[in-house]
Amino acid sequence: MRCGVYERFEIKIVDIEKLKVHEKINPKRLAGIMKEIRNKNRVHPLIAEKDNLILLDGHHRMRALQLAGIKRAPVVLVDYNDASIEVESWKGANVRKRDVMFCALSGKVMPEKTTKHMIRVNCEKRHISVLSEGMQVDIKTLGKVKE
Repeated sequence: MRCGVYERFEIKIVDIEKLKVHEKINPKRLAGIMKEIRNKNRVHPLIAEKDNLILLDGHHRMRALQLAGIKRAPVVLVDYNDASIEVESWKGANVRKRDVMFCALSGKVMPEKTTKHMIRVNCEKRHISVLSEGMQVDIKTLGKVKE
């Protein structure tokens, strides 16, 4: 396995409606994220697979933005075929990348917190959210849905 910094990603502002989810969300967690976004007026970028816009990290943030009337989100786009990106389960389930792809593309979502996407950075396995570490976007720049 190669060691180093994962550099094959780009950051874009994406229409939320184009993102595809693969997991359900927890209403209590959603409420907390909504409050945090409202208080800070900022959001960490979501992380998605670049070809089909399958959301890998940030299901709750995406839904919170939608409920706030925001139509676009900052997204870190990654190559899901890259071997340095792995999928595990928070709950010990046997889950594979192809399962994530199938669920997102078919609309048959998994239970909340089924998947945990990891990435190898400098030979250390880290949660994929490390790719957006330290980044925040002012939600006022993302645009509201027309009323």
